[in-house]
Amino acid sequence: MSEENPELLKELRDLIASKAGVPPTWKPNETFAESFQPDDALASIVGSNPLTRSELARLLWNYIREHNLQDSGNRWMINADNTLAGILGGRKRVGAIELMNCVFKHVK
Repeated sequence: MSEENPELLKELRDLIASKAGVPPTWKPNETFAESFQPDDALASIVGSNPLTRSELARLLWNYIREHNLQDSGNRWMINADNTLAGILGGRKRVGAIELMNCVFKHVK
C-alpha cells in the first residue's frame, strides 16, 4: 500500500495520531462487570467464587468442550451430561442460546 499510494498512507497515519489522544465516547456496559454467586448445582461446574457474566460463560463453555457435550451434527445444540442436566432442569438437550437462560436461574 505504501508503494502504491504514499499520500494515502500519510493521511492514515495522521488520522490515527490525531485520534490517539481522544478519550473513547462509549462507556463500558456495567452489566458485564456485575458479579454473580453460583448456587451449589452450578458451582460443581464453574466453582463457588463470584463470577462476571463473561467469566461464567467462558467456564461453562470450557466444561462443555472438555466433556465433548456439543452435538456433532448440530453444533448449536448441547447434549447434557448428568451434572449439566441438573442445571438445565433435567433436560438432556438445549440450544446454545437457551443454555445461558437456564444457567442464570442458578445465580444470586
